[in-house]
Amino acid sequence: MENGTWNVNRQEDLEKLRGVTRLNGRLNIGGEVSDLSPLACLTTITGRLVISDTSLLSSLDGLDSLSVVGARLEVARNASLLRLGKLPSLQQVKGLIEIRENPILESVAGVGLNAHEVHVVDNDELDSLSGFERFEEGVLLIQGNDHLVSLDGLQGLRRGTLRLVDNDALLFLPGVENFEEGELWIEGNDGLATLRGVESLRSGRLSVIDNDGLTSLDGLGAVEDLEELAISGNDGLRELNGVSRLSTVQNLVLAENPQLTSLYGLDQLRHAGSISIARNERLRHLVGLGGLETVDGLIITGNSSMGTLTGMLSLRGVLYAVIESNPELVIADALAYIRSDSGDAPSLYLTSNPKLTGIDLGGVTRLRELFITDCGSLADLSDLAGVTELSVLSLGHNAGLVSLTGVEQISDLSLLSIAYNPRLTDLRHLSGLRDVRNGIEIVGNPALTSLDGLGSFSAGDGVTEVVRLEGNGSLVDIDALRGLVRVSQLVIQDNDALLGLTGLEGLAELDSLIVAENRSLATLRGLGARTIGGWIEIMGNESLPSCEVDALVERLDWPPESVREENNGTGTCSP
Repeated sequence: MENGTWNVNRQEDLEKLRGVTRLNGRLNIGGEVSDLSPLACLTTITGRLVISDTSLLSSLDGLDSLSVVGARLEVARNASLLRLGKLPSLQQVKGLIEIRENPILESVAGVGLNAHEVHVVDNDELDSLSGFERFEEGVLLIQGNDHLVSLDGLQGLRRGTLRLVDNDALLFLPGVENFEEGELWIEGNDGLATLRGVESLRSGRLSVIDNDGLTSLDGLGAVEDLEELAISGNDGLRELNGVSRLSTVQNLVLAENPQLTSLYGLDQLRHAGSISIARNERLRHLVGLGGLETVDGLIITGNSSMGTLTGMLSLRGVLYAVIESNPELVIADALAYIRSDSGDAPSLYLTSNPKLTGIDLGGVTRLRELFITDCGSLADLSDLAGVTELSVLSLGHNAGLVSLTGVEQISDLSLLSIAYNPRLTDLRHLSGLRDVRNGIEIVGNPALTSLDGLGSFSAGDGVTEVVRLEGNGSLVDIDALRGLVRVSQLVIQDNDALLGLTGLEGLAELDSLIVAENRSLATLRGLGARTIGGWIEIMGNESLPSCEVDALVERLDWPPESVREENNGTGTCSP
């Protein structure tokens, strides 16, 4: 028994280990070693065995007695290695086996092994995996082996993780026909035309990515329930036929398949955790998802030809739908077939769909959140006329939005945000509002002249966290805020036409107040606050005399923590 680390680069140095049966430590073999027969008695290495960067070694013959490697076995960058040779006694490698960058290695036959993880990477002449017949379960990476044409030798693999990456000569997948469950990753195998050979796979994770020659998913006919199915970047894939038994998937990703024209093949899919359909250039609709009943999250983004979301005829439940950057989308009808008695209220996020003119909500009467952003062709919200419950309404950067008609039945919100809608002139269709609990944000709407129609807060409790009125250049008055009694933060900034704060007489309590850069504002007397518990900033209001600020502070029941008053106007204040 020998202890330590051995670095052996010459044949004569290897002779010093002749007759040794056990090495407690690590053995590195490299350089000019050409014959491993001095290790004929070696049965155990407790640490790593690394055979790398040899120039003369043609096989591993000589390790016939080796049965246990306590850590990693690495065979890498051996210029003359033709075959691994016979390692008939090798029963256990407790760490990773890595066979990498052996430029003329033709065969791994002869290795009897029992390891949890094996990597076979960048062996340019390897054409067979014969030798892995005993590998039944574990992690197997087969990558960058340019001459590998078959997976014969993997018939024993039943479960675990199999990653097939960048093996360009691989045409089909016979050899893994007994792989039943686990993770199967098929990536960058440009010669692969079909997935035939994986007919036993039923559950686990399946990723099919960047296989440019792939035209069909044939071979996946046994798949029923997957944690993940990712079909991405396959340039020749036109359809999804081949997964006809798939009924449940936790995460489905269909992305960057430029020839994909339909989702036929997913007809049996009933339930999904999330579905992401992204950047498929020729996909025009969602026909093929007709059997889908429930999905937690639906993400449709960057599909340049998609004009409608029709196709989900059986959908009865969704938690959220993100519809983003689909330049040809005219109608967002992802929720069109959901009944009014569906379970959780869904959230709908519509962003950067420039041709969108309609939102078909079918029987949906309750929404949790509705965000509409950068949808320049949407003129109004008339498609929301049936919605009676909504928590968050956010409308931003919608160049064509002229009216909020459609939201008259909404009485309670958690958050209202109306920002940067250049053609919006009034808020009168929000007249049903009674409470907005967390915040009101009216920002950057240049055509908005007043807040008239913004509910009747006196009919609610008059309490909200934040009110932010900013950058509304035509806003003359804020009378519609009458009824607010308690606001944590009030920000009134950069509203050039605003003359006064009439409408805030009943606002008795604030935590913080910012009034800044309102060019026409001449008085603060409309603000009825008796308590401002935190801080006050009143700055850059060129028509507001400083004495107005002094008068506000003096009438408070007690002084705030901080008062900052700068660059306001000059002049006198009436008694």
